[in-house]
Amino acid sequence: MDPYTVQGDCIEVMGELIRHRVIVQSVVTDSPYGIGFLNKDWDSPDNISVKPDVWRLCYQLLPPGGHLLAFAHPRTYHRIACAIADAGFEIRDQILWVHGQGFPKSLNVGRAIDRITHGGGKRGNFGIYGFWNNIRNPNIRDPIKNAATRERWKQGYKGNGAEGLIKLMRSRSPIVPVLSPHARQWEGWHSNLKPVVEPIVVARKPLERSVAGNVLKYGTGALNIDACRIPCDDKAIFPEGIDSPRGFIEISGPRWGDNHPDSRYPANFIHDGSEEVIELLSDKASFFYCARVSASERNGSAHPTMKPLSLMRYLVRLVTPPGGLVLDPFAGTGTTGEAAHLEGFDYLLIERDPEFVRDIERRLQKYNRAA
Repeated sequence: MDPYTVQGDCIEVMGELIRHRVIVQSVVTDSPYGIGFLNKDWDSPDNISVKPDVWRLCYQLLPPGGHLLAFAHPRTYHRIACAIADAGFEIRDQILWVHGQGFPKSLNVGRAIDRITHGGGKRGNFGIYGFWNNIRNPNIRDPIKNAATRERWKQGYKGNGAEGLIKLMRSRSPIVPVLSPHARQWEGWHSNLKPVVEPIVVARKPLERSVAGNVLKYGTGALNIDACRIPCDDKAIFPEGIDSPRGFIEISGPRWGDNHPDSRYPANFIHDGSEEVIELLSDKASFFYCARVSASERNGSAHPTMKPLSLMRYLVRLVTPPGGLVLDPFAGTGTTGEAAHLEGFDYLLIERDPEFVRDIERRLQKYNRAA
């Protein structure tokens, strides 16, 4: 196992770290959203991320001024943010990661009514609605263990997210009109909006003194703004031959000590460079670009909520002082650990699911061999 990864319950593990007087300089994590995702127990509405307990332990592990970043869902952001505040943190800001690849996992009300008024019918008889019920979204189902779905993943839409999935659905299942008058009245009504925003809680443990004094004593309390500045010239952002951010994943941003007098301050807004997001922006050079996880970056993992490496590199760089230790109590596949390693930080990962611990080992073993 990776020497900086601990398999177990994060409450128990962090309690043990506190007893051993471990100090971390930042916490960067993708905590459960509490939306009942795939009916998983770990994502129940009353899971630990919406309670102060886990965040109090993070609080105790951080020095004064230490920052915490936690991903959340728009629907439950307030519960996670309140739990973090109740643990003693100051809520300093909110970063929005905006992407154009979200797919509306939503109930089509008209077709649902049609199923009720026609005795339920056979699952899958209602065009795209039925097709969705039958195969689900391979991004959130298990594209690795399900051989048929995996084959569609490779041949049908090849990891292109919702756009490719919709093409595959349309090619395999014609759109069948609803049948009953009651259903026609509600055709086009759905239960959810398209999910394109993931908010990130930006919190800080209260300072012991002024920001400058806190930084001098603990090295924490401030954000590394210059290391995360955004070049103004589009050509400075993208590799040779690429004139658009669409589809561009890896971004090698500024490093420690670099000066960028012509670049712009990082904003509390990050987007994936997709055309539909760019169309909403008049000045696309002002923001950091980061697309969602590609199939190649997924590297065989079935984790349903993996975050892109370039995004996590940017975030750990923003809140961690040089030489600092980054903690992720909900490590998933270890993206935070790889990001920390590439940015020159130590990391400590906690993950309770054995399957994802194996993903972490597979992800990080190349660095352990090199060491």
